[in-house]
Amino acid sequence: MSRLVSLINAAAITYAPFAVVYQASRLKEDRAWRNCAYTLLCFVGTNLAKLILGSVFLPSMEGTCFSFAEEFVYMVLAICDFVGIYFGLRFTGSIEVKVWAVGWAWALATTVVHTIAPIWMCLRSLEFDPSVLFRGVQASIDMLICSAVSVYVWLLVWKWKKRTPTRIAQSAVTAVVYVVFPSLAKFLRSVVGAPQWAVLALQLACYLPPFLLAHGTFHAAMAKKH
Repeated sequence: MSRLVSLINAAAITYAPFAVVYQASRLKEDRAWRNCAYTLLCFVGTNLAKLILGSVFLPSMEGTCFSFAEEFVYMVLAICDFVGIYFGLRFTGSIEVKVWAVGWAWALATTVVHTIAPIWMCLRSLEFDPSVLFRGVQASIDMLICSAVSVYVWLLVWKWKKRTPTRIAQSAVTAVVYVVFPSLAKFLRSVVGAPQWAVLALQLACYLPPFLLAHGTFHAAMAKKH
């Protein structure tokens, strides 16, 4: 029974924020589940491509030590996510809804991939693993950067003629943060020995500004459209 309780706690901490965002936003009202489902398919295709490319270009690494060469390859492969998000945005639907639906679904898929094994371990363990709490918080923070990336991909591709130097700079910074921070977090944990809460605080500090800027830029663009 205690194992089941641990599993429920781990799943609730990790996935409840996604349910809250879906229920409280326009995603539910506008039936954005079609856009979310299509984005999940794009996510699967993108990660299959990354898996194939990774098996070709990533060297066979022994041990768990941090490798700058390996992390560089991971950062290059992360650029494929922008292509996957682009195809997710090509699905029919209201712009005001599907831009956020793509970001939400991409963050959810990323969370499932990264947390399914730890949550399964909670089922096998007799005690609750505190690291699951940190992963749940990280999943909520990931929604910020995924939503920001979705906004800027849409703005740069579909609103290219209305581009501005400020918008291009914001997009570039968001892309760099999205690509680089996972490797930076791994470096801080494995090499520097930074505590998990400090890494999460830094992640929030890096992800929140791009999200707020993307949110404001998107609504300004939509206001001009109307």
